[in-house]
Amino acid sequence: MASCSTRGPSSRSRRVAALRVCAPRGARRAPEVRTHVVKFELSPETFAALRQARAILEDEHGANLDDDGFVAMLAAAVRDRGEGGGRHAAATSAPARRS
Repeated sequence: MASCSTRGPSSRSRRVAALRVCAPRGARRAPEVRTHVVKFELSPETFAALRQARAILEDEHGANLDDDGFVAMLAAAVRDRGEGGGRHAAATSAPARRS
């Protein structure tokens, strides 16, 4: 079994070594799973529509949804609407905004 070692006596090196998983040389590390912060600037009308969509999905689900659950269900609802082969009407009716 290989042991982890640090290259210097610094406190940072020891902390990094403590967090690192020891693996044989050449072994692939599993990708880090992390959450992402997403920010949107919405008009009042779009924000109201988003709140309404959340309320509908929470009513269908029978419980309050956290942000991740809400976005996952919203994406699934759009993705599962059917395979029409083209863009959906909602995707083409919204005006494009450039900043």
